[in-house]
Amino acid sequence: MNHFGGLGICGSEKPKKDCGEFELVHKESFEIDHTDKIELRGNFPVRVLGGSILVFLKNIIENHLEKVQHELDSLKNQGKMNFIANKERVQIVAEIDKNGISIYENYCQFLWSLPYSLISINDECFKKPMLNKSFKGQLERNVFFHKGIYSFNFGVNLTKAFSLFPSFVLPNPLKYDIVDQYYIEKANSIFSSGMAFSILHELGHLYYCHLDAQKMLKQHEHDADEYALSMILAAPLDKVHLESYKYGALISLLSIIFIDDSLSGGEEHPHPIDRIRFLLEQMKLDDQNDLWGMAALGFALWGQYYRKDYGFPKEMETFKELFEYIGKRVDDHLVYGNL
Repeated sequence: MNHFGGLGICGSEKPKKDCGEFELVHKESFEIDHTDKIELRGNFPVRVLGGSILVFLKNIIENHLEKVQHELDSLKNQGKMNFIANKERVQIVAEIDKNGISIYENYCQFLWSLPYSLISINDECFKKPMLNKSFKGQLERNVFFHKGIYSFNFGVNLTKAFSLFPSFVLPNPLKYDIVDQYYIEKANSIFSSGMAFSILHELGHLYYCHLDAQKMLKQHEHDADEYALSMILAAPLDKVHLESYKYGALISLLSIIFIDDSLSGGEEHPHPIDRIRFLLEQMKLDDQNDLWGMAALGFALWGQYYRKDYGFPKEMETFKELFEYIGKRVDDHLVYGNL
């Protein structure tokens, strides 16, 4: 049985009305039914992208049905996904067990804030000055910088406490004007790609039978990351969509570092900097690829949020050089506990 072939989703990134409406709830879950229209409930503006997540996931899954069929069949609900809408701080990214895959709406809103803030700040305050040879080690500040920082701070604050109101005032995917359209719609695509990567990562745990292990190992996370990325790279995507998935994979892994101020993966997860290095290396990027700069900016913003000074070099030739500079600071922090 093809569990993903009958998805009740629209054929565009932004779901139409017949994809289902969200309703404000206190604490309950909503399910995506593969045989009927999507019925969604939620609290945040990101609720309008439920159909988009499935479009981006379906673009990958439908090309690998034989590979994932056994994994889907092993779930009691045969591949149905649960989206949990609650009013709590972000604690769980996504999880999988024998009952299925669960995704949390508060994490989705947090995740959406990252591509919006990173893309707008990177393009306006970092990338353009670098290309113009005018970058002097400081981010240039304009209206997009401030919108990006406000959005970033709100998103990361969701890992500390639940808050709803600012999400409708800040740039968001529910309602926006032509001034914000470019970065919001770009963020929508990268967010949906990132959620697809997260779900594929969870399917990777099924593929490698990690749920049967007595203890999760750090290698399990590397295996699941590699599984998700290999599915994306093998899909017949055009250049534009492939880039979106690559950004999404990076954003998905970057989101983990903002949960606390340790930059540590703990006993069961590898250090995030190691996971991101491995991810980018597997993509075989050239040294001037923007993804290196995005990753570096993500760690730099982590340092700003947690009051640790990573800074930027005043001169650099490539984005990979910048990533290696920031990566060295992260490695020193993990070894010595300071910068």
